[in-house]
Amino acid sequence: MTDLVNGEANITVTGAAGSGGNRIQSAEAFSTFLQNEIEWNKWTFTPGVRFEHINLKREEYGNADPTRSGAALTVFENDINVIIPGAGVSYEVNDSWNILAGVHKGFAPPGVPASAGEAAFTKEEESINYARN
Repeated sequence: MTDLVNGEANITVTGAAGSGGNRIQSAEAFSTFLQNEIEWNKWTFTPGVRFEHINLKREEYGNADPTRSGAALTVFENDINVIIPGAGVSYEVNDSWNILAGVHKGFAPPGVPASAGEAAFTKEEESINYARN
């Protein structure tokens, strides 16, 4: 167990080495977007698209390897690439009022894979559906 003191985590209770889930989980991500604003009279159209690349990794050392020597290391990895479109539109009624609307695809990345079966999914839809089952 840990306790937060002055913004620092301090271990208060320890268990047997490797008994608390002897693993390292990590994620690396890259994101970029492209957006344009098109004006016509009192209308403004704003189409856009975002690209996400996420690499999720879980290194399981197991309870029998508390020093993490790698003797029983199992690695699960999942790469996600997703394109997320969206568009907005606004109409300037007058100097004080605008009417606006937008439609955007939602996206929530899956968690770090917990098994080889889960890591086998590389499309975000499949990963999300797997996490729900």
